[in-house]
Amino acid sequence: IKRIVVPSETRLFFKYNNGAPHPVEERSDTHTAYTWTSDRAAAFIEDSNLPAWYDPYQNVQVTDFQTWEEVIAWSLEHFQLSKDEKDALARRIDQQWKSSDHKTLLEIIRFVQDEVRYLGFEAGLNSHKPHAPVKVFDQRFGDCKDKSLLLATILQQKGIAAYPVLVNTSKREHLHDELPSIHAFDHCVVEIELDNKKIYVDPTINNQGGGLNNIYFPNYGTGLVIRQGGTDLTGLPTFTSSGTHEQDNFKLNMLEREATMSIRTTYRGGDADGQRSYFASNSLESTQKAYVNFYGNLYPDLEAQGELKITDDRDENIFIVEENYKVPSFWKDNPDVAGQTYAEFYSLSIENLVNVSKSSQRKSPYRLSFPTSFQHTLNVALSPDWNITAEQKDIVGDGYKYRYEVSFIEGTLTIYHHYITAKDHVPAKEVSKFVSDHQSIRNNLSYMITYGGGEVSNASGFGWAPITIGIISACRA
Repeated sequence: IKRIVVPSETRLFFKYNNGAPHPVEERSDTHTAYTWTSDRAAAFIEDSNLPAWYDPYQNVQVTDFQTWEEVIAWSLEHFQLSKDEKDALARRIDQQWKSSDHKTLLEIIRFVQDEVRYLGFEAGLNSHKPHAPVKVFDQRFGDCKDKSLLLATILQQKGIAAYPVLVNTSKREHLHDELPSIHAFDHCVVEIELDNKKIYVDPTINNQGGGLNNIYFPNYGTGLVIRQGGTDLTGLPTFTSSGTHEQDNFKLNMLEREATMSIRTTYRGGDADGQRSYFASNSLESTQKAYVNFYGNLYPDLEAQGELKITDDRDENIFIVEENYKVPSFWKDNPDVAGQTYAEFYSLSIENLVNVSKSSQRKSPYRLSFPTSFQHTLNVALSPDWNITAEQKDIVGDGYKYRYEVSFIEGTLTIYHHYITAKDHVPAKEVSKFVSDHQSIRNNLSYMITYGGGEVSNASGFGWAPITIGIISACRA
């Protein structure tokens, strides 16, 4: 039994989802009661890998706000500052930042992101009302509301239009399906108006790179800008310029049956932000060990050759990691062909992305990691007399695409994979194709070359056995 009792003059608005039942309504002179009774409800088993915004259960939304404009007005009351609070913050700002040019603006953003810790005590009134910006400035910590109001207020003091924006990190663009409510949000960011365009910043992201024109902003989809005159939800930009390119270079020593492997991984945009934050919060030693363990899934006797090398161009938001390894027993004996050895190349990183559920029997959409753009290039130095055939394959579905290429030019074998997601889910009716396509992608991840045994040296996109990798270190994601 669920029951809501409100004063008789309070008007409530309801939205019933997935066939949810209506309540029994009882009115008195002073109160109105709404009662839901459910007895022996049938069990409901949901599909796996659901998008965060998708709710398959019966549910009822209840609110006493009729419009988003009313929610903005309510929020403005809680985000407003007294003159004394503004003046106190202004004195601190003037001491720290004399100018208001673009360089200073970026310094202010990074100050709030990096120097003010993301930490919140969100009980009682402060579950919705941010602390005074001057207090957050002095104590150097705050939750998302605190940091957003601090950043917006500092920029306003510098003559730049800036406003807090309420978002829902799960519902995102599906926030339009919700009834207006102060409880519709779980996060707060900032909108900045500069040079006749709008820039969006998440003050809770630390170690972020890029300039004002290319600063990464998560795909929150929709937000409610807290400013005078606002009437509705605002569509937020979709940032798609992030991406990762891993390049592996192999040098083979068939006589010693070993190989060396150098890896250079370039991260851009949000991917660079994630790696920069990861390396800032983990020791180089522990990270190197995680990398060795990752590749050890394929080459158990792999040995690191020197330390990881990090190159960080924070202004352009490009983060590069370089690794070097030796694999003493890279070549293996073929148990089916006497005198023949083989070497296998496998894209572990792509495997991490395309290892999806095998069941296509579902009624719900399937969650995709979005945005994703991962390229993996493997270069293998060989002699020109190898027998290698060029290949190309494209796999395209609703919300994803994959490109596979094999080339052999002047003694260098190149195997290229590129996996992209274009949205955050696959519709239920397309899941069968999605599962089949991703199995086809996995079939391309292993590439073998063979030598000896009375045969011409050759290669093919085939592995002795499928490789299944379980939980892979976050540093490789």
